[in-house]
Amino acid sequence: LWIANTEFDEAIKFDPYSNKIAQRISLEEFRIALDKLDDEIKETKDQFHCNQIFRDYNGDLCVLIHNITGWQFYRQVMEMVIRRQGDGGVINLDKKEILRLKLQSPHSVRKINGEYWVQDSTDQTTKIYDHNWKLVGSIPTGGFGRGVDFSEEEGIAYIGISATRKRYLRVIPTGEKHDNRIMVVDIKTREKIDVISIPNIEQLDNVYILNKKIKASFEGLNALNE
Repeated sequence: LWIANTEFDEAIKFDPYSNKIAQRISLEEFRIALDKLDDEIKETKDQFHCNQIFRDYNGDLCVLIHNITGWQFYRQVMEMVIRRQGDGGVINLDKKEILRLKLQSPHSVRKINGEYWVQDSTDQTTKIYDHNWKLVGSIPTGGFGRGVDFSEEEGIAYIGISATRKRYLRVIPTGEKHDNRIMVVDIKTREKIDVISIPNIEQLDNVYILNKKIKASFEGLNALNE
């Protein structure tokens, strides 16, 4: 089980059978020295903000990160200090390669029908890449995409969209608050089929399709708690 240790910029390999950490991989070697960056912004934090570990189509171990340089920059907007976005991408840990995709708060990369679907959250889109990480499409989501599951058999993807946080209402493109919801998309045409509101929760982080066995397990747990 691979875990993204976001705060400490690590990929952690965890063995659930022994309940022990089997390996830690630091991203430190990929951090670019500040004096080599052509940037006038002085407010920074040393953080890649890695939020997912995954295997690509070649089987290589990769990390999805917000800040490709290893530094989080901040900017002043309307008397607010906010994180600057647009520097996200992927690091291939096996090949030691950095893919600069210029993503804004990327989340939830999924391998769907030979493509990579990535939530370009702050840009309020789902970016679609081919096997070689060439951009081949984009789906407007109208919100902060985070969490995806899909059925290749039915040809449908379910994209989670988190409610807009109040502190961003003054700076996001629409300036409007949206509720938590699921966007249903046709995988082949990339067209929106439906939007399902998810009330009474603060944020939406992940989306999963449960098979009958897993669903029965959850129902069994609920029965024990009653």
